[in-house]
Amino acid sequence: MRSLMLVLLLFFAFVKGLSSLSTQPPLIQENALIRSIIPEATSSQFVCDGREHCSQMTSKAEAQFFVRNCPNVKMDGDNDGDACENDTRF
Repeated sequence: MRSLMLVLLLFFAFVKGLSSLSTQPPLIQENALIRSIIPEATSSQFVCDGREHCSQMTSKAEAQFFVRNCPNVKMDGDNDGDACENDTRF
């Protein structure tokens, strides 16, 4: 009886894990595409320092780092994961 319960428990845990692998929402898929196009900034290159706006950034990579890692930034108005997309400097 105990082994049957263990098998059932493992089965349900496996099924639960599979259900979490369902298709991702479109926004997450778009963000993955953007990340594949824009080089990933590493934490050794940039540091969250309180800047919030595109005008304070020196590069697209820096803006992407801030959007992904820093709180209270205002660089992705449409929340698509592409920072400062209307800034003509980048």
